[in-house]
Amino acid sequence: MQAKHEHREYAANLQVWVGRYKNLTNLPHWHSDHEIVYAENGGAAIHIGDRLYRIKQGQAVFIHSKSVHYIQGDEGSILLMFIFAQKPLQRITENFRLAAPLLGGE
Repeated sequence: MQAKHEHREYAANLQVWVGRYKNLTNLPHWHSDHEIVYAENGGAAIHIGDRLYRIKQGQAVFIHSKSVHYIQGDEGSILLMFIFAQKPLQRITENFRLAAPLLGGE
């Protein structure tokens, strides 16, 4: 799978970017940043590497930096994207990975 390298510039020293999308579909890509995708409404199929994760309203998935991924939002879905620099979490994320990136609960 060919994937595009995505580079993000952050405003000032915030090192975080937030976006809100309806019916999001994007191409395979990767970046040096971490990403959380949250389903505000509806759901989505999120492909990370060779794995597929389905999220529904109220669920989220954590995408580790440098992981090739793409998203297919369901019709009418609203997804929130939280993309943040790797550096603030580097001491944790360079040594540990989530066993499963699907996040849920309160």
